[in-house]
Amino acid sequence: MTNPKELYEKLLSETPRRHLDPYPLPKDVIEFISSKLGYSIDETEVSWFDLIRKIPKEIADRHSKEFAQFISDERYFYVGILDLSEANAKAIPAPNGGWLVVVNWGLPIFLYEVARAISTRFQFQDSAGNRPFGESLLEFDETCRIIAEIFAWYRGVGRPAAFDFPVHPSQVLAAGKLAMFAEQFVVCHEMAHFLAGHIQTPFNGRKYMANLPADVPSSSWEQEFEADRVGLRILWGRDDPTLRAEQVDAYTGADFFLQVMSLFEELAEIHPGMTHPSSFLRLKQLRDYARSLCVDNDSWLGLFQLVHAIEQLFAQVREAILNPSPEQIERTKQRAKTAHEKLEQLLEVYASGMVPNYLSFSRKVVNMLSEYPSDAVCSAIASSIDRMESHIQAVLRHEVQIDRIAFNKFKLLNHLLYLNPLPEGMLELLNR
Repeated sequence: MTNPKELYEKLLSETPRRHLDPYPLPKDVIEFISSKLGYSIDETEVSWFDLIRKIPKEIADRHSKEFAQFISDERYFYVGILDLSEANAKAIPAPNGGWLVVVNWGLPIFLYEVARAISTRFQFQDSAGNRPFGESLLEFDETCRIIAEIFAWYRGVGRPAAFDFPVHPSQVLAAGKLAMFAEQFVVCHEMAHFLAGHIQTPFNGRKYMANLPADVPSSSWEQEFEADRVGLRILWGRDDPTLRAEQVDAYTGADFFLQVMSLFEELAEIHPGMTHPSSFLRLKQLRDYARSLCVDNDSWLGLFQLVHAIEQLFAQVREAILNPSPEQIERTKQRAKTAHEKLEQLLEVYASGMVPNYLSFSRKVVNMLSEYPSDAVCSAIASSIDRMESHIQAVLRHEVQIDRIAFNKFKLLNHLLYLNPLPEGMLELLNR
């Protein structure tokens, strides 16, 4: 029967690839798009795949030999990455009874970009207590603006973006570690659904790992809370004083992930669903559980120190985004209007032929990100997409005649963002 690795390879082959082919761009343009929009090019995809595939080993190294062998056996457990832009992951039982955890490519991109922006507030000291590179390379307001842009872009177009800004190598390393442990927590959370019995398989992972919370709740909300507790316990590893520093980093990554998701849900006005509690509630429960793992209050304060600093920064970012000044509101409106006019001009130019000019349009939109803030470009693209989709739906309802140029505009935007497939029936109308 199909094992987890084979199931993953099948899913990978069935997932549409979001590369820029068959419209290849020059190398310098590809690199620019990769950094600005987060497009998945071969080099980026390989590196993210390698990082995600290392997660089971990173987790195993903090556990007993028996448990490490269990999650390292690809017949029972496998972690893979799919070329999907949504910042999430899921657990899938394999036909042979094993476990598969798939991480969408958008998750590590999104988490790393937020961590990289936050890292600009981190300051490092050498062994003599000196700051090797002085103060942060960015002003605080600029850090807030970049974080706001990362959230605005993902909220608007449904895919993470990468933005260029000065970061010291030490800050890059800190950001990478923070994002890495956040990703590990997500994988551990999905593993926990198997370990806690939420997803039934013949392999009982509990017997390979001690000290897991023993209750198996019935409601979906309680299952998510328990998956967080069990996931943190897996992430935490065995009770070993030599792992203390790594456990602090691991908890910071887990807490950071839920802080990011909580802020995103608030900014995107996402309300708790029927199956999942809000990230804010999950964060509160996780902190209560983490505190129970600490031997005393001093240990908890040490664990919580960096987490609290990140939380304070997010609070200021939240305030800046949700309660902008009248001047900021007016500037935002003007930037969005100007960007929208520019985008419409580009669409008119590059959709006028029999075949849309994908290459030139992509280059020009990338250049717009240098001219306008991402929230303005995002607003312009979202507005144009809404208008194009309304026209397409009107065509499908036979309310208007097919308009080749309008459809070319839709294809240009669809190619740029790799959105959903064309509406059913559209190709038949075009081929008449």
